[in-house]
Amino acid sequence: MLVPVPILICISICGSTTLILINKKIMSVYGFGFPTFLTCYHFFLTWILLTIMGYMRLFEFAHQVSYLARWSMGFFGVVSIVAMNYNLKMNSIGFYQLSKLCTIPCMVLYKYFFQKQSTPLNTLCSLGILLVGLCLFTVNDVQFNLLGSIIALVAVITTTIYQTQTNVLQKTYNCSGIQLNHAVSFNRFIVALCAAIFIETSGEKSILNHKFQRVEVTLILFTGFLAVMGNCVGFSLIGRAG
Repeated sequence: MLVPVPILICISICGSTTLILINKKIMSVYGFGFPTFLTCYHFFLTWILLTIMGYMRLFEFAHQVSYLARWSMGFFGVVSIVAMNYNLKMNSIGFYQLSKLCTIPCMVLYKYFFQKQSTPLNTLCSLGILLVGLCLFTVNDVQFNLLGSIIALVAVITTTIYQTQTNVLQKTYNCSGIQLNHAVSFNRFIVALCAAIFIETSGEKSILNHKFQRVEVTLILFTGFLAVMGNCVGFSLIGRAG
């Protein structure tokens, strides 16, 4: 039985908001400055749990998805989430939320210039009203710096490509959100692991020198399950609602 789209939207909002707040707490309160390893853990848990669910016959594996599509989605998915995590780490939550809102007009432009798809005027007006309302209501304490702004720009561009291609690939290979999510999960994990080892294992601020606290570890483990839920819900929403 398919979960209604409005319920998926509510789950997505609650889950992503909780994940953002916990990630910020881990980075700021406990000094866990390793968002790439955090992303790697999230992708690893996604791959494991979805593989188990597949063998339990809860969904069919999407073997038809090409290796090129898997690795390209893996690359853009990792860069998108890692850049967003560094964006959250280096800028205020207000600026982070503002940059995430920028993905909406970027997607409209991407579809127009690269996919030759125009967005209906009533949809544009609705998105405009939504963006203005969200900015006025949620964006406060906007603090940023040059490097943080560059990282935010990279995050917005890669997120736009990643989410747009998610929709395209589901239609191309005739698969559901959870099927595509599993198909690319291992590739995302490998790309994230290579990036994490390269970025966050050298120097004095290496993860190898970090002293973990019990509450911190508990929160990190909890973010994994939130990320899995967010990935599955996000893919399903993109496939069913655009």
